Amino acid sequence: MFGAWFRNAGFWVSDFVLGKGKKRKCYKDIAIHQGLVRQDRLKAILQYTIAHVPYYKNIKSPELSEFPVMTKLKFREKAETEFLSDEFEGQNLHTVYTSGSTGTPFKVVQNAEKRNRTVCDLVYCHNRIGWKLGTKYIFIRNWVSNYKQSKLKSFMQNVYNVNIATFDDAKKKELALYLKKHKKCVLFGYASAMKEFLLFIQREKIDCKAFKVKLIVCDSDMLSIQLKRNLEQAFECPVFNRYDNEENGLFGITKAYEEKLYLNTASIYFEILKLDSDEPVESGEIGRIVLTDLYNRAMPLIRYDTGDLGVSLEERGAITTLEQLHGRVAGQLTATDGRAVSNVMMAAVTEPFTGIVKYQMVQKKNYVYILKYVGRIEESDREQLLDRLRDCFGAGEFVLEQVEDIALGKNGKYQTAINEDKV
Repeated sequence: MFGAWFRNAGFWVSDFVLGKGKKRKCYKDIAIHQGLVRQDRLKAILQYTIAHVPYYKNIKSPELSEFPVMTKLKFREKAETEFLSDEFEGQNLHTVYTSGSTGTPFKVVQNAEKRNRTVCDLVYCHNRIGWKLGTKYIFIRNWVSNYKQSKLKSFMQNVYNVNIATFDDAKKKELALYLKKHKKCVLFGYASAMKEFLLFIQREKIDCKAFKVKLIVCDSDMLSIQLKRNLEQAFECPVFNRYDNEENGLFGITKAYEEKLYLNTASIYFEILKLDSDEPVESGEIGRIVLTDLYNRAMPLIRYDTGDLGVSLEERGAITTLEQLHGRVAGQLTATDGRAVSNVMMAAVTEPFTGIVKYQMVQKKNYVYILKYVGRIEESDREQLLDRLRDCFGAGEFVLEQVEDIALGKNGKYQTAINEDKV
């Protein structure tokens, strides 16, 4: 307890002494503007971008509709020459890299104000859910080279790192023993890893209530409602879903015992656009999540298509919440009648079958669907699973294929959906 207090105090003292209180000022601004649509900041970053970024110099008016929707590929093609602000030319800037799960990693530079904003967004949202700065937490992710932390940094952040790439039964047992010794920890990581850990605990008949986990934060759209409830019941603590990326920071987070994502409108402007055009969707319609970063002046990301799909029930131009995340555009499955089938819907199909540890649905041409799975399906359950798949996708051809494992992507996550019919 004292260690957490000491780390929290050290963060703010360091900001006061070395950072001239910039993080404290940033934190207060986030608290004031969270949940509001920031038209003032939007206009300011658009005006700045026209004036300082070569790619946008011919845009006449600082209206969002005048700016093109940009993909990661478009930014990457001319990032060094067309998308950097002339104000920061030659300066030593903070650099972040995307995971490169669908190709070459994308490098984004950030000015100091944006970097402070990213940190304070996380501190603020974590404080709101009870994850106080300095609290001991377990971080389950793919610890590849560009994410590895030194022992000193892990100590300062009070984090115990677990690598998903080697998260076998021995490592799961090791984590269970660690949690028994360290009470009131926060569990943070991929939803798929949380599911694997929960299934292991249930199989080994370990009483995870004895861990006294403070809360669980999943960083993935794979957190189905049923998995969330199973984790809440097993660990007797609230479970949150956090949505973010490397290049922009925090997008949003749920509240305790809710499924709706509350977006980080204090720092980012959000749009949801149609699948086949750059027009806004109607309320309740699945669309592409497109954002404008309000604070990165070194490399403004304007109308950046995240590659994610989501649904909001709000009106156009006032998006502050998401009802659901629906996975990636690249992995969007379709039913035989043309309906989009989201990751959430697919997770609901497989949820009752606890013998399935991991799965991946591959859609091939002519509506052939192959469900690859790690684990086991009882013979008596196979027809029930096939019926559920038919209810979800329609009268296609379905194959159940047991595999030893499902390969991780470059971001440390495995794809639950692959649509080869789109390739």
